[in-house]
Amino acid sequence: MNNMENTFYRVCHKKTLQGLWYDYKGDFTGLIHDRFDFCTNSKLEMEFDPEIVGWLSATDSLEKLWQWFSKEDILKLQRRGWYIHRFEAKDVKFYERFQHLIINQETSRPIDRLIIEDRSSGLLTIEDIKELRPEFKLGDGVMSMIEWFEVTTGHGFCSIRSGLRHADGETRSPFHYEDYHGGDDAEEVALSKFNKWWEEKSKEYEQ
Repeated sequence: MNNMENTFYRVCHKKTLQGLWYDYKGDFTGLIHDRFDFCTNSKLEMEFDPEIVGWLSATDSLEKLWQWFSKEDILKLQRRGWYIHRFEAKDVKFYERFQHLIINQETSRPIDRLIIEDRSSGLLTIEDIKELRPEFKLGDGVMSMIEWFEVTTGHGFCSIRSGLRHADGETRSPFHYEDYHGGDDAEEVALSKFNKWWEEKSKEYEQ
């Protein structure tokens, strides 16, 4: 058993933290075999083993997690409320039967959850938003200004706001934006709202 505190990765539900084979109490659900049978390893059986009750399946890197789930699996799971979560754990052992790490459920704690972004959707991601640099004319149109956007995320919140601040506290660039969301789906809601706003604002400013 390893008693050094490390970061581990696990796919589980955003509210209950239960996995796809067993719930958080160790009862078999088999969700991956029916409801989520689109997953790469949906045929993999993990029979009940009293030896690991109170332990959670995990990997010590994202690279190893991709051996269990594909990116396409995660994108589909995210739309149903299941995400990759990062856990801090110090009680860890290797489970020989199914050849993967397990972390102690009582002493480990979730840090945050990762959102895998689907760039094929055409929607702006957090990184895309940070790179936006819309240009506009100020006052009589002689001077050009460039706006940018700041994105702050944490466990259960997401804030997106424009970067320019004006001395009089009143004048704003045409790309002024300020929005905050809290809750389990804060990032999804904030990104969806910004994308809709950006699409409308871009069309408006092009006219």
